[in-house]
Amino acid sequence: MPILPAFVTARRAPNADAPSPAGALPACRWLALGLLLAVAPSCALTRVGATERRIVELERTRDAIRVELDAERKRLVRLHTDSEESSSYLRENGARFSARMDMLERKITQTAGSLEELANALQAITTASGQQRAAIESLDRRLRDLIGDLRDRAGIAILALPRDLPEHADDWVKLAQLRFDEGEVRVADAVARECRKRFPGTDQAGHCGLVIGRIAYEEQRFGDAIDLLRAVHDDLGGKAVPVVAQALLQIGEVMEAQGKCKESKQILEYLRTLMMRGREADLAKERSESQKGRCEEGKAKSVPPTSGSKRPGVAEGLAPSPGAQATRETKAPPTAVTKPGPSPTPPTGQSPPSPKP
Repeated sequence: MPILPAFVTARRAPNADAPSPAGALPACRWLALGLLLAVAPSCALTRVGATERRIVELERTRDAIRVELDAERKRLVRLHTDSEESSSYLRENGARFSARMDMLERKITQTAGSLEELANALQAITTASGQQRAAIESLDRRLRDLIGDLRDRAGIAILALPRDLPEHADDWVKLAQLRFDEGEVRVADAVARECRKRFPGTDQAGHCGLVIGRIAYEEQRFGDAIDLLRAVHDDLGGKAVPVVAQALLQIGEVMEAQGKCKESKQILEYLRTLMMRGREADLAKERSESQKGRCEEGKAKSVPPTSGSKRPGVAEGLAPSPGAQATRETKAPPTAVTKPGPSPTPPTGQSPPSPKP
């Protein structure tokens, strides 16, 4: 059994309540004091360590705050400098802008006065032009009548050109075709000839040549038609292109109209050799095989006009190339068969047909 401390187990002495000698402490108080002295140093050391750590953290926080404050101070200095520079720039530009606005206001005032004067002058001109407009329209009508008369009597092609001419070659071809379809033969002829002058050596010029050749063919100017169509072939060097094939097809039909069936067949055979394959070669073969029922040697035939028929595109055989189909504005062509021109010259290396004139 454990032994209890003497001050716990000891009984109270008979004279316990008697006062102790001066300066004397009871035994239990001495024991409590000893315990206090044993525990106090360790508690004090623990609190000191925690305080030191807290101080270190506070110092780090202080240093970080100082760095941040220094950066903010520098930023504020930069902002202040930028603000001063911007303010100076705005003051200078504001003064210039104000001066410019004053100058513009003066100019606007002057311009308003000038516009008012111009409006008055325009009103006067409009009033005066009312009488002149009728005179101008009358002169314009007389001029158109005079141009038409000169065109019909002297055959001046340039006078037949419309006013608004296109810029691109394809549009020239379409214009010539349109005027031909609408029956304006002389206009179509003039447009096609001007097209050949402006775009020489091109496929579009060749298509315009087909229009001119078609007009000559329908007017039974067979020699001119062959020369014009041969020029399409020669200008493009006899290349195997659709426009050259169409020109050769037209030459074949012109010769059939003259009754030169053998020479027409030679042209078709040359076309088959030139194109080798494709729609044009097949068409040349078909026309060559069906020639007997369509052509009689030495017997010419009349040519029905196709101008003004609004027939679209390229038809089989001698179809109007971009610019065929037009009614005549001139006198009826003579029915006599004119002397044909020579056949087209094939490119080097090809065996040319040799139709006799």
